[in-house]
Amino acid sequence: MATLTYTDKQIRKFEKKARHNDEQFRKTQDKLYLWKADELREKVKKISDNQRVDMERAKRKVKESKKTDDQLMNEAMRQNRRERNEAEKKMKEKGEKEKELRDRRNKARLLMKKKKEEQKKEEEKKGKYIAEMNQMRDEFIKEYLEKNEGHNYSQAHKEFNRSIHKQLERGRRAMEMLQSFGMDSDMAEEHLCKVIEDRNNEVNCEEIVVNESPRL
Repeated sequence: MATLTYTDKQIRKFEKKARHNDEQFRKTQDKLYLWKADELREKVKKISDNQRVDMERAKRKVKESKKTDDQLMNEAMRQNRRERNEAEKKMKEKGEKEKELRDRRNKARLLMKKKKEEQKKEEEKKGKYIAEMNQMRDEFIKEYLEKNEGHNYSQAHKEFNRSIHKQLERGRRAMEMLQSFGMDSDMAEEHLCKVIEDRNNEVNCEEIVVNESPRL
């Protein structure tokens, strides 16, 4: 017969007490005995679990002690490889995240630079347009006052505005006609500007379209 350990004796003792409390509950129907029985069985379960863990740990120690030097070396090498691979994986992931962050920052900087350049070009274009319009206005008013004695600056300015409005309207109609021939807006604008420049702003826009528009 196998010798009982101290833990085995404890388990037997608590199980015996639990059975005794079960018997007392059946006789008296006092739930206190039932509660004590459940508490004792919980102790038995806890002691049994601890005993099983201790036994498994002892078995592992015995197994470890029986391993050869080659086995221990191989296990150590495998563990080193696992740790190295894990470290390399983490470094790679970190590098990829840093690269992704740098790419996003560079892209943002390029977009910002491009936006500033476009804004600068737009401002320069706008400034050039305003300067040209001011020069055109001053020349128109000067010529108008020379040809229309007795008229004042306000009348000359109004006449200039009417003249600009007419030119814009003719230009709009010319653009629409050019686009009806199959040109897109950029091509139509480029063609119209070239013809107007060649004719020195003296030819009517409708005549330009009819006589100068390319055959598509």
